[in-house]
Amino acid sequence: MTLFARRIIQKIIKENSTFLTALQIENHVKRLNNATDLSTEWEVVVLNVFSKFGTVIHEPRDLGSTHPDLLFYPFDARYCLLADITNVSDEGLDKRNPSFELMKELFRLRKQYKLPGVLSYDIASKEERNSVLLLDNYQEVLRSQFIPFIKNEILPDINKHHKFIVNEKDCKFVISYNPGEKFTSGHYSSYKSARQMKNNPIYNALDKKSNQLRNVQVNGFKGVILCDGSCYLLEQDTSDWKSKTYVQIINHYLMQSHTLDFIIVVRPSNVQKHKIECISFCKCQSDFNTFMTINENLEKHMPLLLNSPRNAKYCLKGSLIDYRRDSFWGGCRMTANTITISLRVLQSLLSGQLSYDNFKKAFGEEIHNSFMKNLCNGKTITNITIQHEPNQDDDWVTFEFARDPAISKYTNDSNE
Repeated sequence: MTLFARRIIQKIIKENSTFLTALQIENHVKRLNNATDLSTEWEVVVLNVFSKFGTVIHEPRDLGSTHPDLLFYPFDARYCLLADITNVSDEGLDKRNPSFELMKELFRLRKQYKLPGVLSYDIASKEERNSVLLLDNYQEVLRSQFIPFIKNEILPDINKHHKFIVNEKDCKFVISYNPGEKFTSGHYSSYKSARQMKNNPIYNALDKKSNQLRNVQVNGFKGVILCDGSCYLLEQDTSDWKSKTYVQIINHYLMQSHTLDFIIVVRPSNVQKHKIECISFCKCQSDFNTFMTINENLEKHMPLLLNSPRNAKYCLKGSLIDYRRDSFWGGCRMTANTITISLRVLQSLLSGQLSYDNFKKAFGEEIHNSFMKNLCNGKTITNITIQHEPNQDDDWVTFEFARDPAISKYTNDSNE
């Protein structure tokens, strides 16, 4: 999965070749094809959007040893803007708090041992600067203690509730086996909330970029474009009384910074689905109208989102030829004489990548019965049309059916 349709990204790469060097385009393509995060995708899109209402210079070479991502001159040439584009995510927090990996391992064990019930979990935490989940060495605990618990306690009495408790210094969690439930639940403190202005993904990303821009001199605005690469703080507009919002963190950083004049947040809109919203923070109130105009131009030219940053990040390493990846998987439309399904799914079915049994499971017996009903009623496929979807990563294919004497009884058409 990607943030934007791959077709859109390919179109943007071509457009960017009009103002980027061949080497810069080659570098973007290489990074996109080997991406492990969303940073390159955001960079390619943001550069493209700025080029719609001004002149873009990517990685200017005449500003010293540092080469910022964007030097921008609007077409009206009233100011210039220098910025680094950065992608902020929860990746570091997730690695230190592997609750998701614990959940995946419990799903795997449930499947391996064919448990009819579910395995739920409750993880303890300690309060430092932020909440830290107590999961040190949890893999070894599962291997050496929990798997024997499954074999010796759960399997012999599989219809009974069981509770497995780990209470070590830095590893404290409870796993419950619930035979009568269908859905797994997990409970733990929010380690992604920011309990202080510093030491959080947003502050750390701004601090890193600010240090890189510190010695760059420019006769204009200098700042950071902060893109949502799957960051909990950027998703939330409010917080509990203990935690800080992204607005508080950014305003705090900007007011104490001697380097940055502005910060622009680029994130999915919480109001309009598939839309991007841009929120500017500027140090001087007199520059507010300038950055409001920048916001309007950015939002006007932004492509539509295909996936949320969280989903795109999670599925980034999936196979390109996976028939389910950003396709119209499972979607269909049927009338008395037409059937419409995903073109990519159809190609996967015809190629053998997708078995017919799995096709029926995904689309249900209804679509199978519709093809069979047309055949039994003496109808054959008379036309196939493709509805191209340039802003999506799949197309629709429609089969049209009509009565065919080749497979039906003769009729008296003279009365028609």
